[in-house]
Amino acid sequence: MHVKTAGSILLCAFLGTSHVTAQTQLVGIWKEGDKFSYAIEDEYTLGPPGNASLSQSLKLDTEWQVKRVDADGSADIDVRIERVRFKADQNGIPTD
Repeated sequence: MHVKTAGSILLCAFLGTSHVTAQTQLVGIWKEGDKFSYAIEDEYTLGPPGNASLSQSLKLDTEWQVKRVDADGSADIDVRIERVRFKADQNGIPTD
């Protein structure tokens, strides 16, 4: 029960505070009306290996749609999360 609660809190924290920073400007690649689908995966382990570790996996299926592109190349993009899959495993006890 505690693993599911902790997992839910981590999922909310990830979705509430995540952001993407591009190292390369993506000017000129967006066209109004374009749609893209992306799968985002994140796997990590908290704590030392062995009895106290907690392994987690988060998978998001997303759909991106370009709503508007300005003259300077900046774009308004809607991102919709289509599916969320979360798994946690502590001491060999899996939770979904």
